[in-house]
Amino acid sequence: MMFPSHTLYTNDVMLFAKGCSSSLEAIADLFQRYTICSGQVCNPAKSILVTGLMTSVRHGFLDNTIDFKMGYLPFIYLGVPLVKGIPKASYFQSVADKIRIKLADWKASLLSIVGRVQLVNSVIHNMATNEANCLVQCWNIVDEIDSLATIVKARVLRKGQIRKSHVFSSIWKGCKETFVDLMEHSMWTIGKGDKINLWCDNWCGLTITSLIQIPADKKFMLKASLCAILQGNSFVFLTALISLCPELPKMVSNI
Repeated sequence: MMFPSHTLYTNDVMLFAKGCSSSLEAIADLFQRYTICSGQVCNPAKSILVTGLMTSVRHGFLDNTIDFKMGYLPFIYLGVPLVKGIPKASYFQSVADKIRIKLADWKASLLSIVGRVQLVNSVIHNMATNEANCLVQCWNIVDEIDSLATIVKARVLRKGQIRKSHVFSSIWKGCKETFVDLMEHSMWTIGKGDKINLWCDNWCGLTITSLIQIPADKKFMLKASLCAILQGNSFVFLTALISLCPELPKMVSNI
């Protein structure tokens, strides 16, 4: 795989190198030769050295080698924050604020009342479209519509619930917030019932855990499948279950 060695934009230069003294010495030599040829001098006060995971002692050694200030991720380059890993909304807050200010000035000076209404309607429509796309994407993952969805589901869900540990997935990040809403407004189609959780899955209009108000931290202990109360095409309810949820037979009669 080829890695970039540099990026150039007008008077901004970004160089990539290994975090060793020989690489920095080569860069310092390059700057010196450039000064001799062009007469332009690199200003260390306006330059920064950004490194990966290193000790403070190593940072100090590299800093003394090239005499640049130490910089840390994320940092701003050409008005845009450069980050490592999945970007956080807070990194782009300054960019978003600038856009909001410019949009506010633009709308106030150029848009008529009709234009403002049209702009608001367009934004609302795009928000609704984006949410719908997230719902579709989330459902595709839950339903394992293809091999990619199956892989993502195996990584982000455990026993039908979102894993508590953080999972690095750009696909899941966009639709994670819609998962709970999707589950609350979805209902299982009853087949054999062996893949449906009797207590936690919505197979009769509401989950039994919500009907009898079982705390969320206790749900993991409820592992019975729906097939436990199925005999052929009929439901057989235990007395204890009916005492906990008297309205259940009536709800089941509508299935």
